[in-house]
Amino acid sequence: MQDDNELKIADGFFLGMNGNDFGHKFFKPLEPVSEGWVNVGDNILITSKTGGGKTRCCLNYALHSALGKDFANVKFDKPVPSYYLDGEMRPVSMQRKMQKFLPLFEQIDLSNFYYKNLTEHDVVVDFTKPNHRDSFISDIKKLGVRQVFMDNFFCLFPSIKNWNDPYEFLQFILPFINALREAEITAWWIDHNNKAGQIFGSVAKMIHFDYIIKIHHEADEDLFDLELIKEREILDRSKLCFQFLEDGDVEPHTSRRLGEGTYQHFWAWAEDFYVEARKNCDGEKKKMAQWLLKAYENSHEGINTDQLNADYIRKKI
Repeated sequence: MQDDNELKIADGFFLGMNGNDFGHKFFKPLEPVSEGWVNVGDNILITSKTGGGKTRCCLNYALHSALGKDFANVKFDKPVPSYYLDGEMRPVSMQRKMQKFLPLFEQIDLSNFYYKNLTEHDVVVDFTKPNHRDSFISDIKKLGVRQVFMDNFFCLFPSIKNWNDPYEFLQFILPFINALREAEITAWWIDHNNKAGQIFGSVAKMIHFDYIIKIHHEADEDLFDLELIKEREILDRSKLCFQFLEDGDVEPHTSRRLGEGTYQHFWAWAEDFYVEARKNCDGEKKKMAQWLLKAYENSHEGINTDQLNADYIRKKI
């Protein structure tokens, strides 16, 4: 018996577009949310170690963008209506965070910011189900939302049995990514991971998310330094480091996560993918080194890796 996916593929489905037609076809240009920043409809995975500032960073960014207020060097021409879907924290805790980020919130129009807390309901939201995904996108489009934050997205897919299985990612998560892109809604997926902060789950994340950003938070200074694990388009590095101030402003800093193509940056990046490399290469170190180097090149578009040597990497694994 054929499954639903097989039934949808008719004769001629794979007939490709002639190169001349493809070269002259009009595709809507990518539209940056802010110059040098992510694009409308991008899907961004946010990760960090446990307690590493994911919610703190994303909630403040959501509030600033909904107000059209500069977030350090990320500058908005106009407010970006934003929706925060919270499946993790009690609403009173999030309210305290918001009030701290916006000390004069009573005097601010927050009508472009929407907040939904799932811990208040007995209903289990499950975005593996097409009707749940469709209802969510339909409702936020009615609100005029252009940007959504899903915290913690691990809680939103309870039917997934094995997060390390790429098939389950392709079956359940990729359709949601594609639906958000089609709706031109920029989506920030706040990720569950292990305590050390490695990317949790299938390597399929590396392929289908437009960006994977790892947060490094220095709590004493309230300084956030963003490390690009994967980028589809080149981001402006001046937007990757910032500090939260007590008056509610966000001040830009120089990122300490520059230096792509150096061994220091490569090893920091590779920590997240040792397990996947070992699995794919049956533990053979030469193949693991080649796999890691290729994956590093593929996830950093235009990077120069001439100084990285696979044989040296093999010896150090």
